[in-house]
Amino acid sequence: MLGAAVLLLAAVTWWVMPPRPLASRPVDWTPAQPVVHGAYHVHTIRSDGSGTWQEVAEAAARTGLRFVIVTDHGDGTEQREPPRYHAGVLVIDGVEISTTAGHYVAIPEHADPAPYPLAGEPRAVVEDVRRFFGGAGIGIVAHPGSPRARLAWRDWDLPFDAIEWLNADSEWRDEGLRLGRTLLTYPFRPVETLAALVSRPAPVLAEWDRLTATRAVRTLAGHDAHARLALGGETDPYDGEAHWRLPPYEVSFGAFSNRVVLAQPWTGDAGVDARLLLAAIRQGAVYTTLDGRATPGPFEFEAVAGEARAPMGEWLRAPLGAVTLQARAGAPAGTRLALLHAGTIIAEGQDGAVSAVVRASGAYRVEAYLPDDGRRRVPWLLSNPIYVDVDDRYVPSGDGGPEAAAAGDGARPFGDDAAALDPSGLAIETSAGSSLELESVRAADGTMGVRLHYTLAPGAPAGQYVALRLPAPANLASAARLGLITSADRPARVWLQLRRPGAGDGERWGRSTPIEARRHLAWLPLDEFRPLGVVSEAEVPVEAVRDLLVVVDTVNTAPGTTGSFTIWGVGPGR
Repeated sequence: MLGAAVLLLAAVTWWVMPPRPLASRPVDWTPAQPVVHGAYHVHTIRSDGSGTWQEVAEAAARTGLRFVIVTDHGDGTEQREPPRYHAGVLVIDGVEISTTAGHYVAIPEHADPAPYPLAGEPRAVVEDVRRFFGGAGIGIVAHPGSPRARLAWRDWDLPFDAIEWLNADSEWRDEGLRLGRTLLTYPFRPVETLAALVSRPAPVLAEWDRLTATRAVRTLAGHDAHARLALGGETDPYDGEAHWRLPPYEVSFGAFSNRVVLAQPWTGDAGVDARLLLAAIRQGAVYTTLDGRATPGPFEFEAVAGEARAPMGEWLRAPLGAVTLQARAGAPAGTRLALLHAGTIIAEGQDGAVSAVVRASGAYRVEAYLPDDGRRRVPWLLSNPIYVDVDDRYVPSGDGGPEAAAAGDGARPFGDDAAALDPSGLAIETSAGSSLELESVRAADGTMGVRLHYTLAPGAPAGQYVALRLPAPANLASAARLGLITSADRPARVWLQLRRPGAGDGERWGRSTPIEARRHLAWLPLDEFRPLGVVSEAEVPVEAVRDLLVVVDTVNTAPGTTGSFTIWGVGPGR
């Protein structure tokens, strides 16, 4: 009886075993530019991974990768490691930041930490990553399609640089009954088993196609590799103490890779090579291949209009109204290449080639399907878009960026509705052990303001705060936004909050804003104020608001911090 059961289990295992990777056919051409492949979104023992930097790099080297981008959890204030080579692999240090509506990865162009913790609203984190890590730095929405609500991204219209179209950790958590098959086949073909778990993330791709209709948004595949299968506890970051090192980094890295088209060959200098890599990723010169399903060959994708040419990631203006798009790949026999526009396939080609003449503006990208894909339409290869402009109206910058706050709006931006800033008439609220002192100050131009000297109580974050309370503007109901003019001794981020009286401390809605050394006017639209805690309605009930508060708390300020900033004006605007 036992022998029959073993034979049955063996037969089932063999039946569901994922196939070995298909071999790509050789081609008689080589890419015009150098291509390096590697892993992005990797965790080490500095947060919730199980390996050191060196172990991660050595695993990548054994897999044949050329680079690894580490993204340990943090708030941006950590001192990051400069780029360096280990075991022949370029290792770059990034950070995965938690927001109130998903996670955001920052890959800085330098190792300098942020001047204050990055956290809170996704809008604030996206803005701060651009401020402190901008230039060649990149901000990427992590695991946007996670089946776990607290990890899924929920603010798609922010000006982020890129998204993860694929996240391995989300993929295996979303597989349900298919995980049973995984347990059977993983011991025998671990890489192929992980690759077989990848399904088409249709909602994420749909959002990406929607966004690229108006601006450039890049994409990568996130390994989200921890080499850590924990028992109990929360995930991402994982806090379970008992764990197995599964799946190992080497297995995760073998399932798929990001292939980056460089502007020039690497030099061997880690700093120079990191800048070349990040510049190419920021441009969108990157595509993904599922290496655990087929061995990749070379790939090229370009747009041609007369004498003008544009490779993947760039945009092409076509004043004559027609553009030829063409892609080719070293791929297994029978591989279909599909050209997509606005998420819809507009042309397909067999045996690793496709071309089409198009006359519509927008983003065009490529997906490749292996001959054994069936109806799953899981792309074995997925490219970033080429952006085509045939009518002089579609010119995606890709820079997006939060709208710059106005520098003045005139000498009296709030008219007669500015809140009075006489310290004797203002109220102070603080948590136990925190302090706030007010001082009347005068600027060189005669403007009067109030300087806030604050200290948050030390210790672990436990809701420490200080707040300056003013009466709400009388005409708040007719306002569209609130303005705050500030300057500070160092960069910081503070809240502007609106409070309606009620049980306990009442109900609050808030929006944060950065403050800097220079005097700065920030306009905060009222429709961007979000509930803080439990409230009876999502939108601000402007008619019922009684208090306007300027708040410093532990969302963006560490406990024990002492600092000061000046408020030069606050009031409503239309």
